[in-house]
Order: sequence, then C-alpha cells, then structure tokens
Amino acid sequence: MSAPIWSEHDAMRHVQAVTAKGWLRVRPASMGLLLIGSGVSQFAPTRDQLAAYARNGANPRGELSGTCWPPPPDGEPEAEESSSRRGTVADHAARYGLEVPESVDDLIGLMVSAGILVEACDELGTPRLRPRKPLPDLDEIFPLDEEERRAIDSLKSAELYAGKVQLISSMIPSESRRKTGMSTSISQLSEAIGETHDGTRRALLLLLEDGDVFSSVDISKVAVRTVFHLRRDWSMFHQKRIGLTRLDEV
Repeated sequence: MSAPIWSEHDAMRHVQAVTAKGWLRVRPASMGLLLIGSGVSQFAPTRDQLAAYARNGANPRGELSGTCWPPPPDGEPEAEESSSRRGTVADHAARYGLEVPESVDDLIGLMVSAGILVEACDELGTPRLRPRKPLPDLDEIFPLDEEERRAIDSLKSAELYAGKVQLISSMIPSESRRKTGMSTSISQLSEAIGETHDGTRRALLLLLEDGDVFSSVDISKVAVRTVFHLRRDWSMFHQKRIGLTRLDEV
C-alpha cells in the first residue's frame, strides 16, 4: 500500500485551492472533479480509482475507458456543445502535443502532461496519482481569455478576503436592531479588522455581493473617510439560510 500523501487538513486546503483557483471552471468539468479526487484520499489513487470521480451522464460508472464529456445540457444542440466546450480544450491539449481528450484516461494523461497531476510508482510498482503541490494557478497551465481571467481573479479575491468579509458581517447589528444598521467608513473598518483601505474596500464589495447587505453609497468610489450606512435585510438573510438548509437535506 502506498504511503499517505495528505492529512485531513491538507485535503481540505486542496479542495479550497481547486475552487479558489478556478479549476472547477475548466472544461471538461471532469477535470476539476479529477483534480479534487486526487487530493482527498489518504492514499494516492490509481488511474482506475481516480476515474470514479469523473462519473457523468454518458459514463455513469466513471470508467477509465469511458467518455470524460458529459451529455450537452437539455435543449443545447450537440453541434453547439461540441463547438463551445471542446474548442478551447483542443487548444489546451495542443499546447502539450496531445489530441482533444475523449476518455477519462485521455484526460488524466493531459493533466499529467500539463503538470497538474504527478504520476509515480509506489513501492510495489503501481502507478499512482497525486496533485501537484502547491496547486498551480489555472493560467500557469492553460491560457485564459479576458473574461475567464476576470472570473478567476474574482474567485481568488473571495478566497483571500473571506475572513475579513466575515468580520465585517459580524459587526452589523443583530436582528433585534435591524432598523438601525451601522454607520462607518472604510477608514474605521480598516482599523477594526486590521486591513488596508484597499483590502477593506474589496472585502466590503464581496460582502455586498451576497445580496442581503446594502450600502448607502457606492463602495467602489467612496472616499476612505466618508461615513456611510450598512444595512442587512434580515428577511433575505433568513431566506438564504432556509434555502441552504433545504439543499443540505437533499
């Protein structure tokens, strides 16, 4: 049996990195799932074991020889699916001298050639896979267009400022004082959470994206010492919590 490669903490951080660095956005979607699967097991998986993470509607058992491409969404023509989903992947594969991956085995081969996964034999000579550590940024491996780059930058920012967002959120008065909200400024918040003015502004913008917190000013433009008002819509806040609870129960 191969030696353990990750602790539980390593596995958790790996999944967070896969998400934050945009790997779940890459096509085919099986690539991101394979990348997650390579780093959550105590022992490094073989190709056959890892293939189970690539299950999809056209390959329900996650077989290594099965397709890595899920069926097109309902109502989307096959021709459109082929053009929109595979065109970029063809460019990615060509960068490493490969054809468009069709099987899960092909896709794992691309990930190994690109250096996302490392394949090495254990003490018994069995080839096993593990993710490269630290996990590379998506644009280190595959070129991104401007739209994708903006989306990845947004994901990285959300990961970087997650703790600061939670701190600011916790400062908004509780539901019993929901009509008052809080008056503050970027300068005051920066001092309170131990962050730069620019970092505080970014954290505020991320908090507003949640949809249940509102500001009386445009946070992207407000001067750092200008006082503004933050208010939480508690009805929306509870609706979101109910929705998440229902998802957990599914």
